[in-house]
Amino acid sequence: MQSKPLLIIHLDSESSTPKVIYEGKEITNKTRINFNWETNQAEGNTEKLECNMDFLCGLDTGAPMLKGIGLKRKND
Repeated sequence: MQSKPLLIIHLDSESSTPKVIYEGKEITNKTRINFNWETNQAEGNTEKLECNMDFLCGLDTGAPMLKGIGLKRKND
């Protein structure tokens, strides 16, 4: 059984808005996407991962609210 990707960030050009899919659902009304990944260069394993995604919801109800999703992993 093949697992679905946790996060997909698709960018067509430097000036386009990224398409972001998190846990199989597209994140719309994005206001900020920050993705940082680092490796310990000797072995190529993930050493540090930080991802923050901010987006607006409730636009259709007239009561917009800023929400966020954050992922963080650091190996010591």
